[in-house]
Amino acid sequence: MHPHRAEIPSESFDHLALAGTFFVSTCLTCPEADAVLPAHSKVIQPLIRGATTAMVWPPAKGARALAFPADILLPERGRYRLDLTRDVFSGHERFWNASGWSRGSIVLRMHEPPNDIAEIFMNCSGPATFSSRYQLAKGDSKSAICYCDKSASQGDVAFCFSASNGIQHVSIFAPPDTLKALYQTAYSYCRPFKRWFECSPGEAVNLV
Repeated sequence: MHPHRAEIPSESFDHLALAGTFFVSTCLTCPEADAVLPAHSKVIQPLIRGATTAMVWPPAKGARALAFPADILLPERGRYRLDLTRDVFSGHERFWNASGWSRGSIVLRMHEPPNDIAEIFMNCSGPATFSSRYQLAKGDSKSAICYCDKSASQGDVAFCFSASNGIQHVSIFAPPDTLKALYQTAYSYCRPFKRWFECSPGEAVNLV
């Protein structure tokens, strides 16, 4: 594997420090409910294999709630835990592809980044940072963001799949040094963003 880009704009790390997270995109638009995407096998499933814990938040009030798959979800304190002793993806593409808050955020937590993280990033576009924590909270459950922040403060890494944009956006949380290293890897191996919004790699952006 060879990195696509090498030099990172100096201001990128300032944005990263302020946001405490960055995101990458697995696809250009929110997928159709039953769509089968390269991101499923090249991004999501490798991250699931590396996860020690996987949490799911309920849909937003007023949203058209998705029927949650009871065979892979265990209720836990107002949210759900994915049963990682089972295959939590195959046959449940509609659940993972959901967007528009029909399900809440999905967070995959692990003790360290997967060994194949560069290869995973090669199948994503990015990276970029949100312009503010408020902007981040518009796309994810606030409780999920707090959980991700807590995971990072305890030395773990968390990958958060958006409640509003579904698997299209994955926000990454980690302790400062690990987050910076992951950002550098993402910048080197991700494809530059194209088409769906104007953004220079590493730039802070406002997303609706």
